Amino acid sequence: MVWLYLVVRPHFGSRPKTAVCVGLVSWLLSSLYAAVYSHSGFPGILPLDVVWPPVAWQLFEYPLAIVGGAAIYGE
Repeated sequence: MVWLYLVVRPHFGSRPKTAVCVGLVSWLLSSLYAAVYSHSGFPGILPLDVVWPPVAWQLFEYPLAIVGGAAIYGE
């Protein structure tokens, strides 16, 4: 995910807002998509109360991870 931030940084600037946006896009493409697909593709295997709490936690975790990775990366 930090690699994706480094790719879009020249276009959008090296600001925390850019890192948060990359984190939200990463969350959308990985966690949310996987949760929706697993529930619609394989209904009944996992109950919703098991699937959605980690997805909700990752909504905060991904942007924080990108901001932290961007802070560590120095050019």
